[in-house]
Amino acid sequence: MMITTQKFLVYKKYKGDLDLWIRDRREKDINVINDDDWQVISELLSDIALIENNLVSDNFRNKVIQFIKSNSESEEVISLLKVEAKKLKLTHKKIKIYSPTINLLLNILKWLLGYFIFRLIIYLIFGYPSV
Repeated sequence: MMITTQKFLVYKKYKGDLDLWIRDRREKDINVINDDDWQVISELLSDIALIENNLVSDNFRNKVIQFIKSNSESEEVISLLKVEAKKLKLTHKKIKIYSPTINLLLNILKWLLGYFIFRLIIYLIFGYPSV
């Protein structure tokens, strides 16, 4: 399996979205890239992103680099893969975790806000109820 510039450009045309590829793919695109190629490109982009963020072992890094070099048509393809991998959003960043009390208060606040917005919409649609 060789990753070519054409295959990568078709992958990018569909924004790497497998659902979009399956629903909207055109015959001319199917002739360029198949589902296996799609999967390999997708996995390589994830692997490159992990490598660029120093989240893998040296052994894994070496295997991926060797695979890319032996399965890429040219240095241009490797450059395109690296540029695209930088666009991936990794979720390894710290997430703010609140205490249970603050979570409860935030949930109550969200509920109240939702309730009053709902009441406002009802008021705007039906007017103020006359009793």
